[in-house]
Amino acid sequence: MTTDTPRPAPAVQPEPAAQPEPAAQPAPAAKPRLVQYDLVRAVAMTWVIIEHSLQVIDWGEPGRIWYAALESVVLTCNVVFFALSGKFNLGVSASRDPRRFYLKRIVSVVLPTALFFFVRGLYDMRGDYGSVANVLSLFVSNSLGGLGKSEYWFLFVLIGLLAVAPFLALVVNGASKTLQRIFMAMGIGWLAVSLLARDTGVGLYWSFLFSGYCFPFMAGRFIEDLLRGCKSWALLLAALACSAANAYLDLTGLTGGIYAETPFYILAGLLYFVVLVRLGERLREGSLVQRAIAFAARHSFTVYLVHYMVLDWLLVHGFPNPAGLRSLVVQPVFALVILVVSLAIAAAVDTLVIQPVSRRLLKRI
Repeated sequence: MTTDTPRPAPAVQPEPAAQPEPAAQPAPAAKPRLVQYDLVRAVAMTWVIIEHSLQVIDWGEPGRIWYAALESVVLTCNVVFFALSGKFNLGVSASRDPRRFYLKRIVSVVLPTALFFFVRGLYDMRGDYGSVANVLSLFVSNSLGGLGKSEYWFLFVLIGLLAVAPFLALVVNGASKTLQRIFMAMGIGWLAVSLLARDTGVGLYWSFLFSGYCFPFMAGRFIEDLLRGCKSWALLLAALACSAANAYLDLTGLTGGIYAETPFYILAGLLYFVVLVRLGERLREGSLVQRAIAFAARHSFTVYLVHYMVLDWLLVHGFPNPAGLRSLVVQPVFALVILVVSLAIAAAVDTLVIQPVSRRLLKRI
C-alpha cells in the first residue's frame, strides 16, 4: 500500500430541506438519482481499487512504466472524490440550515466511519483481542489518528471539511464568475510555486488558506459551470496531458508530493471530474448499464471502507503475486476480484446495518 497519499470515499448526495405539505397528501415519490454523478462515484471507487491493486506489479521494467502511467490517472480519484463532495456539501442549504446539515452528515458519514474504525481495529488484531479495554483503546487510538496514514486518511480530511462546509458554502455560492476564475488561478498558481520551491530546495514560508484538498472541495461546487463553454474532448486531452506530466515527474525521480499538492495532479482530477459528469449525462436512464452504475454508486462509500481489508485478506491467503511481466496480467484480475467481493460485502453491510439505522435516525431530523 502506498501510504503517502492513501485513497479515498464517495460524496453524500444532498437532500432538499423538508417542505410542509397537507396531511391528506400522499407521501412524495423517492427523489430520483442524478445519473451523471452516480457515474463519477462508481469510477472514483473503481480507480481507488485499481490504485491499491497496483502493489502486486513488479517494479522492474516495464512494470514501473506501466505503474507510473496507470497511477497518474487513477490516483486522481482523490481529487475527483473531494470535488464531488464539495459539489453536494457546499449547497446553499448547508448555510441556511446548518443544524440539519450537521445532523445528516453525522448520520451518513460520521457514524459509518466510527463503525469501520472499530471493525478495522478488530481486523488488525487478527483475533488477538486481549481484553475489552484493549479493543476500546485501539478504537480510540484509530479515531484520533491511528488510521491517518491508512486508506482511511481521507475520512479525517473529509470530516474536517464537512465541519466548515456551511461557512465555505457562503463563500463559493456568493462568488461571481470573475472571483471563481481568480480562485482557480490563485490555487493552481500556488500549487506550481509550492512544487518548484519544494523540489529546488528553496524555502517557502508563504501559505495559501485553501490549500490541500480544500481547494478541489471548493472548486467542485462551480467547476462544471466555469468550464461549460469548453469542449469535452479538449478537457480530456488537457487532463491526460497533466497525468502524463505527473507520470514523467514520477519516472524521473521527482516524487515528493507529486500526488498531493501539485498543479498537474489537482488540475487533472478536476478535469476528469467534469468529463465524467458529462459522460454520465449521456447514460440512458433505466438501461442495464445505468442500473449497474447506480447500484455501485449507492454502495461506493462502504466499498471505500471495506476494500483494503479484502485486498489484505487475499494477499495473506495466497492470491498469486508473480514477478516480471506476469504481474501485469495478475493486477487487473486482482483489482476485479477486490471490486466484486468488496461490492458484495458493502451491499450486505449497507442493507442489513447502515441503511436501516440511518433511515430511523434521519426520520428524527
